Amino acid sequence: MFRFLMKTGVSRIVFVVDPDIQAPAMQAAFSEKVPAFTKLEDALRQPLPEFIFEISSNEADSEKMKQVLRGTPTRIINQATSRMIVELVEADREQLQTEVSETIMAVKTELLTTLTTSKSLVYKINQMMSNMQMLALNASIEASKAGQFGKGFAVVAENITKTVESVRRLTQEIDEVNQTLMDASGRIDNVLEKLQ
Repeated sequence: MFRFLMKTGVSRIVFVVDPDIQAPAMQAAFSEKVPAFTKLEDALRQPLPEFIFEISSNEADSEKMKQVLRGTPTRIINQATSRMIVELVEADREQLQTEVSETIMAVKTELLTTLTTSKSLVYKINQMMSNMQMLALNASIEASKAGQFGKGFAVVAENITKTVESVRRLTQEIDEVNQTLMDASGRIDNVLEKLQ
């Protein structure tokens, strides 16, 4: 219960009571710098909280606590109710965790599908640009053979070469974006791992 309340942050733990200082809640209280008492009487001398969660106690301590708290605004949450609260919140947390994981997985799947499509398109564009570059090279050779009559053809070949180079730079930029998407996919895996 101590770890649960600390983790949720919905309330502030003002003290812990257990006759065994080695008890897990006592050790957790020490590490979190929460006041810890081995005697109920000492704890009940502190400013009283709104609620006291009774996790485990003997009948005498339970009765003593009820007497001290009679007439105060402090309410005792008994052992069964305390456990039920934790179980309900944990069930809600697990359901939320599952829903978030499923949503993130759907996003990752869509991301990877888009990434695969993008890489395929870049590959096809690069293939076409290689063919165009080869045509431009052949056109330049033929233009030089034609001499004066091939000058117009040489200008076209030069412009095709420049266009191919521009498109290749664009595909390199697309590859960089694809790498960013791959990195994001890796970060998604880290988030999913933490949600487990």
